[in-house]
Amino acid sequence: MKIAIIGLSGSGKTTLASIISSTYGIPCLHIDEVMFRFLGHKKRKRIPSRVYIPKIHSFIRKNDWIVEGMFPFKSVFQRADYIIWMQPPLWLLLLQQWKRYCVDPQQRQRYGFISNLNLSYFNIQLQLGVRSIKFADDKPRITLNQLEKLLHGFSRKLIIMADHSQKRAFLKLLAKKRKKEL
Repeated sequence: MKIAIIGLSGSGKTTLASIISSTYGIPCLHIDEVMFRFLGHKKRKRIPSRVYIPKIHSFIRKNDWIVEGMFPFKSVFQRADYIIWMQPPLWLLLLQQWKRYCVDPQQRQRYGFISNLNLSYFNIQLQLGVRSIKFADDKPRITLNQLEKLLHGFSRKLIIMADHSQKRAFLKLLAKKRKKEL
């Protein structure tokens, strides 16, 4: 099973990826961990694409995988059986982002208050269509509306999740599919 999970910070990507990975023993790649180097002092630096793209391509050659992250990656979408786009309402996204910050000491230590505040601002700007995100594989920057249009090209494998009931339904679908495979 090959699953790509995308969404903004706080949307629940990592949580869903962790649930699926631990339940089914599927290896998971967190895009942030291969795209960025954490420098300490609450800063990170993007690694050149010539370094992280081969790592991602090597990972998606496996039979089963989960790739999760905010940055779209077209080659991952092409190989995925499912593309899950986490799209909770903005208020829930921000609530989850700040809850994670308040509850997880590693988040506070790694990113800090100002970085988390900037991330909230960035998420709001993305939702309003004022900002854009860069493809992980160095394609041009795109807005969320443009990403939505791109993802509709993968409509047969696209699942948009806006709430927890959709997440539960998908997990039930995976359980049925895995049961059939065994």
